[in-house]
Amino acid sequence: MEWLTELVPNIDLWFRFGLAMALGGLVGLEREYAQQHVAEVERAFAGIRTFPLISLLGALAAFVAHTLESPTVFAVAFGGMAVLVGVTYMRRLTDERGDRSEGITTEVTILLVFMLGSLSYWGWGTLASAITVVVTLLLSLKRTLHELARSLTHEDLLATLQFALITVVILPILPNRPLDPYQVLNPYRIWLLVVLISGVSFGGYLAIKAVGPHRALWMTGLLGGMVSSTATTLSFAERSHSTPRLAPALGVALILASTVMYPRVAVLLLILNPALFWATLPYLLGLTVSGLITFIVLWQVYRLPADERGVTLENPLNLSGAIRFTVIFVVVSFIVKFAELYLGTVGLFVASLLTGLVGVDAIVLSLANTASTGGLSVMSAAIAILFATLGNTLAKATMAYTLGARPIRTPTAYGFGVLAVMGSLAVAVAFFQT
Repeated sequence: MEWLTELVPNIDLWFRFGLAMALGGLVGLEREYAQQHVAEVERAFAGIRTFPLISLLGALAAFVAHTLESPTVFAVAFGGMAVLVGVTYMRRLTDERGDRSEGITTEVTILLVFMLGSLSYWGWGTLASAITVVVTLLLSLKRTLHELARSLTHEDLLATLQFALITVVILPILPNRPLDPYQVLNPYRIWLLVVLISGVSFGGYLAIKAVGPHRALWMTGLLGGMVSSTATTLSFAERSHSTPRLAPALGVALILASTVMYPRVAVLLLILNPALFWATLPYLLGLTVSGLITFIVLWQVYRLPADERGVTLENPLNLSGAIRFTVIFVVVSFIVKFAELYLGTVGLFVASLLTGLVGVDAIVLSLANTASTGGLSVMSAAIAILFATLGNTLAKATMAYTLGARPIRTPTAYGFGVLAVMGSLAVAVAFFQT
């Protein structure tokens, strides 16, 4: 980069101004499209040319204020832009052709873009870029967001506020450190599990309302499996009681969520310990293929009928079920810790199997780190990981069968049965090769 700096003096300054124009252009592109295709904003006064200029003006105001060491310059420039936006909006309201019910989305966006241009100059380009993408996304999703808001019920609103309470109010104030000598009771991580389970439940509920049960269930299973297949299992099992018609399809979606666990583990190992990744890849690949085939077959058998209007959605946020599972998680975590401390060499596999009852990520991280430092052979770590995935599969099967409604039991018994058999074979083959 030194040759580029010598070739173009002040390259960093030019880059900041260029970024400001690019960010304004992205927003302007969306506004221009809206003006051409959406009648409500056809009289908007800013588009593909104006927004880059506004962003550039914000960067220039920040530059002049910095050069002259006078924040007043920037304040005057922003104030002038605000006055211009306000006057233009008032003129549109008093225009005979104007609609007095018009919103101020474009006007607020103009002020945001001015500030985004300023952030670009001040060296906050990454933050400005992220905010620009979010702003553009919100603008482009106008119709979808309005339809979603109109479809919400009072129960939905209360559930949203409850989820916000446990996520952004309670979670941040909890201490993120173990409070016991066994390093198990970490309030932040324990409550994070409650948030995760509740989030999967609430997200799946919103997805069902937005795109319908037929598409939403397997989508939620796929995304939930990427985060936590255990939390997804609990969420779907609880949901099966309030929506029994969805129960069989929920059970099949659980098989997809559980199958996603295997490639998720593979990705973690590839990042943390490539040698361990290659050692476990054949087994994880075989388990993934088996799970996908099982899911496809069961989905064809238990998929929802075309007429989905009779489905009733209730209880979008199940906090009590999430808390019950979290208590079980803490108890099992203590059992795992005791197994590690007092069972010696055999404790490695026992602890891995028990850890899998509540999740695989923690044991995968621990084993990958231990194997990378030479404290454990790669093959022993691979067997322990397979034990963990097997334990997790058995735990999810038990959870779905005991906590779910009766209609969910048959598809989950078939699906988890296949995964359990294949997981046991993987462990046996790995033992045979050591």
